[in-house]
Amino acid sequence: SPDGRELENHLGSLGLRMEEIEIGPESDFANRQLGEVERDAGGRIIAVAIQRKEGGTDVSPPPTAILLPGDALVVLRRVGRE
Repeated sequence: SPDGRELENHLGSLGLRMEEIEIGPESDFANRQLGEVERDAGGRIIAVAIQRKEGGTDVSPPPTAILLPGDALVVLRRVGRE
């Protein structure tokens, strides 16, 4: 969509890219607090939302939110800081 492309271009100009990270049962992120995951990522990702396996989306989730297998973490990733 035009709005989606516009947002993508704007994020790109800021050095950011939106991504969805699937949380599998063997994921390093599974059963951990969001704040801990962000801290371990060293500023490379900024959590935007958690799409819950059982349905629903937690927008602007708190650092204490637990990431569960089957969830998807929506993040802004800093481009060039892989």
